[in-house]
Amino acid sequence: GQTEGGINASPADLSMQKLHEIYLEPWKTFVKSGGRGLMVAHNAVNGVPAHAHSYLLRTVLRQSWNWTSGISMSDSNDIDVLIDYGVAENEIDAAQLAINAGVDVDL
Repeated sequence: GQTEGGINASPADLSMQKLHEIYLEPWKTFVKSGGRGLMVAHNAVNGVPAHAHSYLLRTVLRQSWNWTSGISMSDSNDIDVLIDYGVAENEIDAAQLAINAGVDVDL
């Protein structure tokens, strides 16, 4: 998605319409064409860190698009960064949030 200032790992504040019609459309094409693996973004989307974003990873990706055979993976220790975002208290909490959101592999 479009990050603030175009800076890697900066937040992205997007309307749901813009998110679905512009930024998620290429990922939908990827899924529908048989894509098998993706890396979760560094940033937060609409205030939710991507690695804890169950709406994007479960509701949209897994349920709406029926992506059931692919693998989503973290990037560059981003699961632990959930602590820095203030949504996890420790590494165990961060791992649980990421797993529950739909992250399959931690790199």
